[in-house]
Amino acid sequence: MDNVNDASTGAETSIMNANDLNIVDIYTNNPRVRTGFNNTGTINLDDFEKLIKIEFNDAKFSHFDWLDLQTVDLNSSNWKNIGIRDKDDEEGRIESFQVSFRQLGYDMSEYPACIDTDEMVLEGRGRIKSAILNGERWMPVAVYTRSDTSERNTVTNGLIANQKKPVFMSSFNDYVAAGVNLIAKDELEASNEAVDNWLIHEVKIDRRYDNSINGMRTKIRNAIISRSQVDNSLIWSLSKKEAEKWIKTNLGLAKADFVLVNMADNETYAERAWRHIRDALKNGREPVNLIFYTTDTSPTAARAGLKKSMQYIEDLYLDSWEVVNSQLSSEITLVAPAKRPYVFMGAVPQIVQSHNINGCNLVSVNKY
Repeated sequence: MDNVNDASTGAETSIMNANDLNIVDIYTNNPRVRTGFNNTGTINLDDFEKLIKIEFNDAKFSHFDWLDLQTVDLNSSNWKNIGIRDKDDEEGRIESFQVSFRQLGYDMSEYPACIDTDEMVLEGRGRIKSAILNGERWMPVAVYTRSDTSERNTVTNGLIANQKKPVFMSSFNDYVAAGVNLIAKDELEASNEAVDNWLIHEVKIDRRYDNSINGMRTKIRNAIISRSQVDNSLIWSLSKKEAEKWIKTNLGLAKADFVLVNMADNETYAERAWRHIRDALKNGREPVNLIFYTTDTSPTAARAGLKKSMQYIEDLYLDSWEVVNSQLSSEITLVAPAKRPYVFMGAVPQIVQSHNINGCNLVSVNKY
């Protein structure tokens, strides 16, 4: 971890303290003090010592330090919340953190994001991403040592961290996704006893749900086992905006170069794509590049949705020719050309166990 401050040793800088509007002198030879977020106030790592330390399973608090945000690779699986958030509304969470950091700076009463000594994130992915998007360079973090770096330990600790306020609390489906993820990776047995033991003793789910009230823990356990029998993997959850960003970053395509189709089992998405194809035909801009992504949480549903979407687009195209033929005399019949005015370029890699979700290539629609 790099503790060297950007400024020259011994230099003195004056900034405005947002709390009392007094000028604060910062001696930059103190590596534990840096200017606060949005150039507001200061962040002193020593001030975190008075906060109650977050407790994790098989992870021991070591010290507070700085994370150089320029070294963070957001395309790594470590930052995708897979198995911790089922259907990640990341865009909304990130925006909330960004606004807070801009308007209020860094809240020194808030326990910092947590990483281990290998810089694997245990808690605080959303805050770290938000700081990066806001152009911040340094993030205060709590560093933990771990003897157990398994997926089970990482996912379990992520759920534990999300059981406290003011973070976005883990939902029913988050726990289900985590359990399915661990079963798929052979780190959890798909039995009532094993899943109950994990939920009660490791996840400590009773901090979130009281099973005596409505049997929520039992419902979660049953859902984990039921879903694991259908799916042997998880979906990397993406919003439309995030999928478009992935395409721009990895394929270098602008939004005008392709049409993004949500292949969730909903004919409306395919119909919207068809309208783009129809407009391109009228204006001589075909073929249209179609790229698929999914908001489904089930790989089985995603694969079925892709087939249905492709077939529905094909049906819409052929139906158009039938409509035209119905208006012509019986002596004339037009045949649809073999070359289509659209190209199925592929799908964004989202099925964790089957796709290279850290890669930069689309998945062939024939191999999805």
